[in-house]
Amino acid sequence: MKRDGHAQHGSNAMTAHPQADGIRVLIDELVDAHADTLEIAGEPWGEIRWAAHLEYLRALHRRANEILARSDDPAAPTPTVR
Repeated sequence: MKRDGHAQHGSNAMTAHPQADGIRVLIDELVDAHADTLEIAGEPWGEIRWAAHLEYLRALHRRANEILARSDDPAAPTPTVR
């Protein structure tokens, strides 16, 4: 535990739940998508790239919903983002 009395959330705490790896991968993917969004938004010539990125974000949203729906079921297989 940390000195403030709250449990420390490290890798040991996350691996106790079989779905934690899928959620951790999802979070990494969301952070990467955010960085990509900022990069593409600054490109004046990126209309085609922007359209492809929006489709990717929609697919990521659908996959995130699947991962989070399965996160309550410990018997469910660990999902992957890609």
